[in-house]
Amino acid sequence: MKAIFNGSIAVAAKLKLIDSDAHVIEPPNLWTDYTEKKFLSQAPRVVSDGAADRWLCEGVTMHTTRELVGVTRDFTDRRKTGKYGEEIAQSGYVPEARLKAMAKDGVWAEVVYPTVALRLFMLKSAPLKAALFRAYNSWIADFCKARPDRLKGLGCLAIEDVPGAVKELERCKRLGLVGGLIILEGLEHEDPRYYPLWNASQELHMPISMHVETGNVMSTTTRVDLITYATHIQKTLASMVYSGLFDRFPNFKLVSVESDAGWAGYFIERMDFFYNLHGSRRKERGILCERPPSEIFHRSLYYTFINDLSGVAARNIVGVNNILWSSDFPHSGSTWPHSRQSAARHVAGIPKADADKILWKNTARLYGFSMS
Repeated sequence: MKAIFNGSIAVAAKLKLIDSDAHVIEPPNLWTDYTEKKFLSQAPRVVSDGAADRWLCEGVTMHTTRELVGVTRDFTDRRKTGKYGEEIAQSGYVPEARLKAMAKDGVWAEVVYPTVALRLFMLKSAPLKAALFRAYNSWIADFCKARPDRLKGLGCLAIEDVPGAVKELERCKRLGLVGGLIILEGLEHEDPRYYPLWNASQELHMPISMHVETGNVMSTTTRVDLITYATHIQKTLASMVYSGLFDRFPNFKLVSVESDAGWAGYFIERMDFFYNLHGSRRKERGILCERPPSEIFHRSLYYTFINDLSGVAARNIVGVNNILWSSDFPHSGSTWPHSRQSAARHVAGIPKADADKILWKNTARLYGFSMS
């Protein structure tokens, strides 16, 4: 097979990229314009103190302005100022500006996740959360309508109300969205009460994502917390796979977002080890899956990464069809506007067929982008 030999600028210029995890920065009028009247007084809103625009929502610690300025400011800049239309770039919420930013970065298409709405997963009121997610889902569908071939959004789902979440996933499908985003932490996802949602996901061909910034508790920001994010998704995936859930729903697709992929090689090997070790006593040990975990992972589970050379190196164990490149635009840790160079560094020396899968084909197949 033809190989890509280095991460040079010449090689980078030839790469095709589809971003599996980019973000919007929600506009100030999103929830005031889209929220149902009954919940409008509780909806997130932007307030300004002159130097900074800040999001407020009762019962939730929202993003600081510094977290919203993203790629318009150096990562080490700790200022807490910034306003919409100035340092909070329009490319976060205006489709035309977004397409220009993508062109500058050499990215052809994006799967778009929220920013502000990620924090709303922490809301205690399930009805309010569901209403605010319906508002966001309607807005992101309108955002992506500008170029549906290049912008594909995911709907946020409040799965405390499973029938309501199924109904909303069906509405998201009708709106043109391509998947659902659910809470990562704080729930036992293998519980049978969630079966109707996993069944709807596979029947609708709407993959479900779990992003690191969702949870019932405020995400911590110590250096240790930042490098151990993957432990949350590991516990969730281990429980779901060993429970036999993916045998019951073999076409259900689950995406781990922004936890990278390098850890998954050893993780899959270890799950297989205990599956084989216990043999006929698996059920006594709570290992209920009918197939080896590696087979389940390769068929049903996907991982987005930003900077993760180890994930690419372990691609044959992790699954070369399961690794999805991302830029995290427009957040401060993004590879923008040097995504081509970053991508070229990751696929340097590997077969071109593998590189194409990781950089765009896997994401295109999973979410229905054109393969031409």
